[in-house]
Amino acid sequence: MPVDWSTITSPLQALNLIFKKKESRNIYQKNNVFQAIALTDGYTLTAQEAKSLQFSFKPRKAEDTKGKESDKKRFSRIYFKGRILGPNSPHSFLPNPKDIEVSEEIDNAIALHTTFVMTTDVKDSVMPKPNDIFTVKLRPGSDNAPFNLQFGDVLYRTSVPKRTRRAAEASAHASAAFKGEYAVPAPPELPVTPGDECWLDDDPDTGDLVYPCLTDAAVRLVVFYHGVGYGDQQFVLEKLKSIGIADNVMFLIPKGEGKPYAAVEQSIKVLEESNNLTIIDKYLGAWSGGSTGFRTAFYYGAGWPDYPEYPFEFSETMLADPSPFQWTEGVTYMEYRPENWTGRLEELGQQQNSMAEQIEGAGGTANYVNLSHDDILVQILKRLAV
Repeated sequence: MPVDWSTITSPLQALNLIFKKKESRNIYQKNNVFQAIALTDGYTLTAQEAKSLQFSFKPRKAEDTKGKESDKKRFSRIYFKGRILGPNSPHSFLPNPKDIEVSEEIDNAIALHTTFVMTTDVKDSVMPKPNDIFTVKLRPGSDNAPFNLQFGDVLYRTSVPKRTRRAAEASAHASAAFKGEYAVPAPPELPVTPGDECWLDDDPDTGDLVYPCLTDAAVRLVVFYHGVGYGDQQFVLEKLKSIGIADNVMFLIPKGEGKPYAAVEQSIKVLEESNNLTIIDKYLGAWSGGSTGFRTAFYYGAGWPDYPEYPFEFSETMLADPSPFQWTEGVTYMEYRPENWTGRLEELGQQQNSMAEQIEGAGGTANYVNLSHDDILVQILKRLAV
């Protein structure tokens, strides 16, 4: 008989349901470190509350609290409700709040999940937000359960999604997973204004391509990796010339679907100097086999050592029907259609489904669209061009 999750309000009830089968215990005994996604905002614990949960309290030094009575009562720990990700998640038997539409049932589902407590002082931490990803550690369980699923420890923040307006709008139209046709909102249409292209080393056979070739301007630069075979630089260029592009937007198409972003960055510096440009923002995109270069750009740069945030370089990133790869962390937007990959490439199409789940699990958006391989390219170019 299926479980009516809306009737379960006690974490102990959930524990008993999850671990009542012997084989469930055996799956998780080898590792107690997981990735977890925040389901709620971060909240604060007082020193007394933290102590009752066996979390240490670090008061300020005497010289720091002198004359600051309010600081003596300051909160010492942050906590949030989180869901553990991955195929071996101890939360796999709990209802996913993202799959529930009734608000009261969502609250009940969240209540069943683990309370994760951060081990750093509140004053030294950034408050968690929903969809932030953390590396967490579960404590040993009791009564033959492998883990304590009521409370866990946060080791460090793994990923903080970019919360831009465009990403929020895209996510609003997407569900947790797409199993068939989905009416994804069409990208904005801008008037087509023909422009000229240029190559950064004056050689169309070897150089990175720029379109439109603006000068003496403050621009948003879109680094877009082309595909393999027929889908080369020139193919993407012709598609760009067929759509409208905002006045302050330039596309840079690296030569080669897998050109390392470190080399592309050198081209960007040349572009800034030769065209007298000020780059005010950067977007990243890729189509088909260009996902190879996309990966080198997405994870490029250096962020906080304790709280890595991907991508470092770009405020928006988008993938157009990409050649699939293992998504690890970071938030992006993808449109895909596995049926576009046929013949000897059919397996790649099936792998897109797994990649879509991984992107969604990391807080991003993966939209199934009933469009051809080339039409998905055009749709993503339009989204990046505004």
